Amino acid sequence: MSPLPFEVSVEQLLVPFGSLFVNLQVRLFEPATPIGTVVCYHGFSGNGADFEPLAHALALNGYLVVCPDLVGRGASGHFDDPHQYNLNNVVTAAAAVLQKYGTAGTAVVAMGWGAVIALVLLDRTRAPVARLLLCDLPLDFSPLADPVIARAIADVGISFATREEAERHVLASPEFDSIRDGDPGLVAHRVRAADGRFRLSHDDGIVARLGSFAGRHFDIAQLLRKPAARTLLLYGRALDAASRATVDRLRATARIDCIDGLTPSAPLLLRSTLELLIALGFIAHRLPDQRA
Repeated sequence: MSPLPFEVSVEQLLVPFGSLFVNLQVRLFEPATPIGTVVCYHGFSGNGADFEPLAHALALNGYLVVCPDLVGRGASGHFDDPHQYNLNNVVTAAAAVLQKYGTAGTAVVAMGWGAVIALVLLDRTRAPVARLLLCDLPLDFSPLADPVIARAIADVGISFATREEAERHVLASPEFDSIRDGDPGLVAHRVRAADGRFRLSHDDGIVARLGSFAGRHFDIAQLLRKPAARTLLLYGRALDAASRATVDRLRATARIDCIDGLTPSAPLLLRSTLELLIALGFIAHRLPDQRA
């Protein structure tokens, strides 16, 4: 079997948070001569390995793909004080990755909570991002109503006797409805060995500040009006009437398109052939302007 026409490597990025430094693990999928850069931000309890199918597809087509584990997730460092998992610090971590690896014309792909972080980052930094692919972005975001975040709260302190038991628990989460009956190994990167047992690959402390958001909603549409980047909203489930009306208003005032209903009974995972082709077409500027 011939080797892949790109190199997969792991780098460590040391990010300052005041006087504290935390290490971020960043996985790179790098062709010999990249034609562009794509930075990927995972969901709330995920990590950069969630993007492996997409990263392979993009790297095969010439893109350098950058997949960080954000602070407290995957193999990246954790905060000793859980209250440091605040919005400012998470955005600081995401911005450090974009500053290190981004170039003019960079594309950003982000999932769920990660899409919210990406929008806040762009609102604060005005980074030179040309394409913004936001998957399952909640347009009226209430953190405590998010099923992925609710699952992370419920999972605090949980551990398992075997890796397979832990992986099956992950597969049963709302994130993986589309592959719930699949091979548990598909989510092996969401599990880590610790103290003779198996735990989920995120720090329990990431939920520590969520109580302060009780009853709060965030109008994501306001953030979507600001980026200069061409934006594609991609949804697994079909949008409800209120969200569709919001998207229609956004299309009239911003460079935004939307495709929904790709996986009607489940969130997106960016694993299917259709999802990967849409992502590649958008990043490569091969999708038509749907507003024309």
